[in-house]
Amino acid sequence: MKKRKKRPTPPASVPMPPHPAAPKPAPAVAAVAAPPVRKAASVAAETEPVVVTGTPMPLLPIVLLSVLLYIGYLYLANTAGGFSAQVYDPYTSVKQLADLQPKSAADEQYAQGRKVYAYICVQCHQENGKGNPALFIPPLAGSEWVLAEQPGRLIRIVSKGLTGPIKVAGADYGGAAMFAAGDQLPGDEEQKVQQIAGVLTYIRSSWENKAPPVSLDQVRTVRAKIQDRTDPWTADELLKIPENE
Repeated sequence: MKKRKKRPTPPASVPMPPHPAAPKPAPAVAAVAAPPVRKAASVAAETEPVVVTGTPMPLLPIVLLSVLLYIGYLYLANTAGGFSAQVYDPYTSVKQLADLQPKSAADEQYAQGRKVYAYICVQCHQENGKGNPALFIPPLAGSEWVLAEQPGRLIRIVSKGLTGPIKVAGADYGGAAMFAAGDQLPGDEEQKVQQIAGVLTYIRSSWENKAPPVSLDQVRTVRAKIQDRTDPWTADELLKIPENE
């Protein structure tokens, strides 16, 4: 028999390099899962309106708040909140403006007398002029001694003081003596005269008192007559002196 010839083994294939112009293969893209399909029941639940239940607000606080707001409105409408349309910055009150206005001689006396009263007299006769019955101090408001047409007796009391019982507005006083306030005022005699005239003008036109102002000449005349007196007056002595002296 003839022997078969072996076929030559083909050489191993060598991979060919990619062509330079050939495109690179695209990277693999991960598969994206499709969104789950919601059930119809869950979709319906999301679209239904939400109903909130709770306790309703009481009506009484709302009514009270409305009433308070209305009262506040009426207060502001009727009082302008305590402000005056006549007062502008930098001023703060009608009184401040009045004090800055030109004054007559009587107004100047009144202003000076108010200062003297606040410095000396208010401690006993009080800011309202009603005195202090508990300490036997008579009132100045409505007093016939203060409202006398002629101020001669009043000038004597303020200048030299008063002691003993005295009847004022139908009530008896006198447990407390009044010192010689006029003689102890600061300054020379003319300054004392000005202060006495001022404070008497003030008390004769305050607290609904309506009596004429006291002039400087009236004070000078009376004080010239009593300049040598050192003792306080009594009510009986004063009543014996005519009002016009």
